[in-house]
Amino acid sequence: MGIRVDDENGLEEFWSKVQENLQEGIIRMLFVADKIPDELRRIIEFLNEQMTKSEVLGIEIKQYCNLEKNIKTLVPSVIGISTNPQKTQIKLQWNLEQFMNEIENKLGHEGREVHQEIF
Repeated sequence: MGIRVDDENGLEEFWSKVQENLQEGIIRMLFVADKIPDELRRIIEFLNEQMTKSEVLGIEIKQYCNLEKNIKTLVPSVIGISTNPQKTQIKLQWNLEQFMNEIENKLGHEGREVHQEIF
């Protein structure tokens, strides 16, 4: 869902959402460079594993030139993005009540009772 910031209300809503996300620890951090060193790659991977509500990515932009034809090409690659689409979404910490509510949403009240009994 996007927020239109072309009027005063939209701008206030945008900054309110920014403040809310920062307080909740929901951020996306980008490191952009022509070369991402191996040490930074490991840091990006570590932060992605540890920061459950955040996403940390490296964007490596290599430049290739053909001087004879005066052609320059920029080739970006993303570091830290998972091939699992669920990994790239914001990760939430679940508690028992949230889990049981989700079970009830998917399987109904009887499904919740069965899972509570098993638990």
